[in-house]
Amino acid sequence: MRMSKPIGYLQKVYGCALAIAITFSGSPYLAANEPVVGTAVLQGMDDWELSRLRNADEAFNNNRWRQAAAAYELFLTEFPGSSASAHVIYRLARSHHEDKKINEARVFYRDILDFFPDAVPFAAAAYYHLGKSHDDAGAHDEAIRIWAEMAQDERYINEPLGGSALNRLSGRLIERDRWGEAIDNLQHVAVHFRTENRRAADWARDRAFRYWVREQPDQDAVRAFWIAARGTNGRRDVPDSADGLEEHGRFWSDVRSMVFSHDRHWDDGRAGEQERAQYLNYWVQALQGRLLDSDDHHLDRIELERRASGDQAAYFAALRERFARGDESDQQRNLRFLRLVQEHSEELRWYYQRMDVRAMDFATRLSLLETLVSQGEDEGARSVLSRFPLADLEDGQLIELAQAVFGWNQERAESVLGQVDDTHAGNYALLNLYAGLGRDSLRDAIDRIVELADSLVASPDHASSAQWIKGQKLEAVGRYTEAIAAYRAADRGTDTGFAVARCLRSDGRLEQALSELEMIENVVPDDGPRAARTAAEYLLAADREEAAGRVIIRIQRQYRGSREANWAHRQGERLGLDYVDGVEAE
Repeated sequence: MRMSKPIGYLQKVYGCALAIAITFSGSPYLAANEPVVGTAVLQGMDDWELSRLRNADEAFNNNRWRQAAAAYELFLTEFPGSSASAHVIYRLARSHHEDKKINEARVFYRDILDFFPDAVPFAAAAYYHLGKSHDDAGAHDEAIRIWAEMAQDERYINEPLGGSALNRLSGRLIERDRWGEAIDNLQHVAVHFRTENRRAADWARDRAFRYWVREQPDQDAVRAFWIAARGTNGRRDVPDSADGLEEHGRFWSDVRSMVFSHDRHWDDGRAGEQERAQYLNYWVQALQGRLLDSDDHHLDRIELERRASGDQAAYFAALRERFARGDESDQQRNLRFLRLVQEHSEELRWYYQRMDVRAMDFATRLSLLETLVSQGEDEGARSVLSRFPLADLEDGQLIELAQAVFGWNQERAESVLGQVDDTHAGNYALLNLYAGLGRDSLRDAIDRIVELADSLVASPDHASSAQWIKGQKLEAVGRYTEAIAAYRAADRGTDTGFAVARCLRSDGRLEQALSELEMIENVVPDDGPRAARTAAEYLLAADREEAAGRVIIRIQRQYRGSREANWAHRQGERLGLDYVDGVEAE
């Protein structure tokens, strides 16, 4: 408990330290942003005083809060007027705070503010923690009052915990929709702590931009803050003045990104569609007439205008107008516009008819084909596919082309892969395409899958993988005997053994499955726990609890310490089995 001292005594104890400059140790931003006594202060102490302080600090640094509080109280009694008094009283407050003695902590925080207002790092930190103590207790209005009091002194708001206090103050004000009171604090933290406390600066910067972009749209304010905060991430190489920003690509790109971001998160219960339309229209007007040669800029503007008005016809007309400003021989640009309207057949065809497919490179032509296929434009897809010079394409390009058309037309995909020089590579690519079919289509394709896999038995690169795929798909359609043969042909060690056991069990041959697992357990000790657990699971699923219990007990004894043993403990407890060798279920 705090010792009771009259005001005169406090003045005597604290008076000599009021003019002492208090600093941070090392970097001004410690991990916890906590101020400590400066080196110059420590050097001015005699050995006894320094020893007493170090004993108290040692207890504090090791989280022995009550011991630290007692030691700091004793220090104040033994060394009235010490140059370290601000440090000691602050840490006394922190010790009580960490020890959940909130009222005692608040008294000492207030002592710092009353008697050491010029010990700026400690006073700023005291304001932060004093406000936080009320905020954590749910007294948000009192916390706001304390932090707002601190914000009036420009010395405090430049301290690390002063910046943290400003952020907390701003957060509470924002919750009350009092953005106008928060914005100056947010901008100060974002700019002042940009390089030294990026976490605090990032939080403040994001909210300051939100205010000027969404809450109170103001392109001039956004421009000024973008320069002061060094862009939207605080680390951009930006101009030092607004000169030239009217046509600054990076600036307007950041603006557009923020406008879209806030529109995506518009539905937060704070504003309706009319306010949203006003917001979007403001930025549509701000973007108008700038960066005339930039498709990025004006396609974003057109999209924002569509969102504001909901007028699809006007959107299509604006896109066509923008399209006409460019070079129609730029096939990548043409494809970009086509994709914007790909879900609208009439518009898609309008752009497609203006494309020179033969002039496109392979990647652009393939992208166009994929778009047409995805939208069910069969006639256009067939036309584009016919423009690929198959005989001139490399094997990798042919495989890509087949992958693009397989879901649309399997016969055409097979024809394309028939042009691959490396027959094994072509058949393996086709095998993977068929293997990717859904369950409903798999039964119709299973014989083709088997045929393709068997065509690769002589391939040193693909034989094993092909047989494994064959086994998986035969298993999926219930042809277990053939699947087992394929898995064995793949020869993947214990993976093959587990797959074979799974097929045997699914085929109703449980005893053979258990034998397969027993062989794995005996031959490959590393996979023994897994094999034993799998056997127990098969027996449990077959309602053979007595046999399963014997395996579970053996797992507990033989594989103690493994994950499977932990599983066995739980199963044994569920089944009411006796514990084995003193091993208890976990």
